[in-house]
Amino acid sequence: MADDSDSKSDAKKSGDDGWSGFLTELLKGFLILRDVFGYAFPGAIFLGVGILSNRIDPQKLRDAYRSYPLPAWSIAALVIVACYAVGHILAAIAYLRWDWPSAEEPPTSVTAAMLDARLRYPVLLVESDRREILAMFRGSTGTGLVLGVVLFYWLKWVPYEWMFVLGGVALLIPFHFSTMRHLNVVKQATVDAAKLSDAKAKENAAAAAAPEASKGLVDALKAWLAPLFK
Repeated sequence: MADDSDSKSDAKKSGDDGWSGFLTELLKGFLILRDVFGYAFPGAIFLGVGILSNRIDPQKLRDAYRSYPLPAWSIAALVIVACYAVGHILAAIAYLRWDWPSAEEPPTSVTAAMLDARLRYPVLLVESDRREILAMFRGSTGTGLVLGVVLFYWLKWVPYEWMFVLGGVALLIPFHFSTMRHLNVVKQATVDAAKLSDAKAKENAAAAAAPEASKGLVDALKAWLAPLFK
């Protein structure tokens, strides 16, 4: 019987570990999706608008490839990095409203309660993560489409140097005004979430110990009363 109980317990533990591992991989997948749909894909759309407008000349790209032949994997890596970098610029512009010093905390701000919930009930945050990815995708992609048309069709005379400056300024504004503030918020929220988790763990331990204490008291009372009823 004991062996059966142990085997069932091990099977349950293995199942829990498997489910927990599945949720962990699922959340990692969401982080990858956020990078793809929030940054890389909008950046690819922006550069695609430039290619369609012929402002980014595909022939020059082919000539550059012939001059500096590289393996296919390195070309793919360079394209992904370029799209990812441009996507960060587009996201910075899209979220510029929340990056001013006087702006309210964005909806994506990290809190201790959210971190604690992610630790205890990660499956409950799947919908929240999905909507955050959609929000990033819409904001960054919309910015990429509008900015692509403006720079590649309407303002063809703007040199690439000024585009680089615009991108740098778009990244430096949130860096100087909100990045460090948000980092401090995340650090403090992480510390508070750890304290909250420890407090709940102690509460659970005390709740689990309470029945054992009451059982010990009942046993002691029975032992004291037993001689009186012999």
